[in-house]
Amino acid sequence: LNQFPCDERSRDKRYKLLKNRYPFAEYLRFAIIGDDDLLSLKFINDYWAFPVVIEKDKRIINLIKDIKNHFKIFNIDIRFIEKEKRMPTVQTFITDPPYTLNGALAFIYAGLSMLDNSFEEKEFYVILNPTMLGKNIFILQNILLKNNIYLKEVITNFSQYQLPSLYDERKRADKFLKTHKIKNDSLVYSSSSNLYIFSVVKPDLVGIKKSIDFNRLYNHYL
Repeated sequence: LNQFPCDERSRDKRYKLLKNRYPFAEYLRFAIIGDDDLLSLKFINDYWAFPVVIEKDKRIINLIKDIKNHFKIFNIDIRFIEKEKRMPTVQTFITDPPYTLNGALAFIYAGLSMLDNSFEEKEFYVILNPTMLGKNIFILQNILLKNNIYLKEVITNFSQYQLPSLYDERKRADKFLKTHKIKNDSLVYSSSSNLYIFSVVKPDLVGIKKSIDFNRLYNHYL
């Protein structure tokens, strides 16, 4: 999927986003749906922040627990989140989902299912790559709109992703650069993504779920 953990600068921007959107919060319980970027660890010294991490990768779970073992971490396959009876209620959530229609919808659905169900307006934050999603970015927005979720703001080029040295993508990039007699360090980043800020009051979870094919979370072309 050409999607790797974001760089440190992007992680800082995500951290500052939550601090700036809730400047007077003395207590904020928020979900991080998928934490391969290790965003939760930015909050280890913040008394007001109570992240709830939804993550399947045991390596990431163990790393977070080793550093901050009081964070709530749930080892859950996103496809079966409805079967979990112990999920806490959160005030907001942030996710950097797979850049596919079903993947993004499934991760958003997971976060929405944890939101406080009051009539107060709530925000949530989704990082998406419009190039990789293609026309599905508009299909995604249309599905959310039909189910009481509104796009509030878009911050372009919010997150950047470096080419990690241990992946084939780095080798392919090096081969391409060598062919054109360009230095290897001329290509460091694989892509960038936008931040989409959504607003919601009483989302129609049933309607969203009907739009998701949970067997095709990582399929780009439908």
